[in-house]
Amino acid sequence: AALARVARPLVQALQRFEAEGFPPFRAAFARRDLLQGQPLVALGTGTPLEGLGEGVDADGSLLLRGADGRPHRIASGEVSIRLR
Repeated sequence: AALARVARPLVQALQRFEAEGFPPFRAAFARRDLLQGQPLVALGTGTPLEGLGEGVDADGSLLLRGADGRPHRIASGEVSIRLR
């Protein structure tokens, strides 16, 4: 019964994602984004990049405001949360 409740909406969401991409899911993601406003360190970008999480853009890339105030778009790599 539990699988039946989860499977159908999951398949529908995956089909919608395949057809329309991330934009239709962006608002729902933003409501659940635990990295928003958190101090982060992004690795895999050459030099570690420190800043605050600022959500995601239309394709799902992480937006990070660097310690220097400049915005950065992180499309891949590893992100660590830094406790305050």
